[in-house]
Amino acid sequence: MNSHIEDYIRKHNIHIEYSNEVSFPAKKFDTPKGPVIIVNSALREEEQNQAILHELGHNFYDKEVAGSYTDDDNVHSKMESNANKYMLQVTLNQYRAETDIDPHDINSIDFLEHHNLNLNLDSIT
Repeated sequence: MNSHIEDYIRKHNIHIEYSNEVSFPAKKFDTPKGPVIIVNSALREEEQNQAILHELGHNFYDKEVAGSYTDDDNVHSKMESNANKYMLQVTLNQYRAETDIDPHDINSIDFLEHHNLNLNLDSIT
């Protein structure tokens, strides 16, 4: 797990647990002991990090959209979009730091391929 994720989860008292018995990449649950993100341990580390960042994006953005999950498709779509936006922002910032590349010189296709990301990002949710 990268240091950005570790810092964020420590700051927000979020616990990460891994399981090979889940069918989803990762999901955040609110428990009496605080938020817990269950991560599919069968995923590669990069996929786990992306799934965790997606769930942290929900933690970061969902308050401004609905406060909690809703059955409204428009609200749910906005929540998923925001979570992916957060994951992409963090991943892009890390990529820029690793490569020391000027933001104007980033090739979006190369970036997505480097991180094995699909153009529609539906596989992350």
